[in-house]
Amino acid sequence: MLTNIVHRQTAEEEYVVPNSVSTESLAAAALDVERIGWAVAVANKAAAAATTGVVAPNADQVSIDVAPLLGAPARSDQVLSAQAMLF
Repeated sequence: MLTNIVHRQTAEEEYVVPNSVSTESLAAAALDVERIGWAVAVANKAAAAATTGVVAPNADQVSIDVAPLLGAPARSDQVLSAQAMLF
């Protein structure tokens, strides 16, 4: 249902601004945003294991020491994604 918003500048003046957004379209948009959020959450969870659990490319000490550093950005992304889902 479309409604109009009436604004009064003075007691003698009045103008009408049409409200071009229906409550149905707002509800549909909110549902779309919720669905997008859930899709992002599912994709984030699916990517978590592959991106945070980086294994050492070789058995030498440097590779073993560097491997956790390679997964650090992905772990940070997981934390940020979890915080974003709370928003």
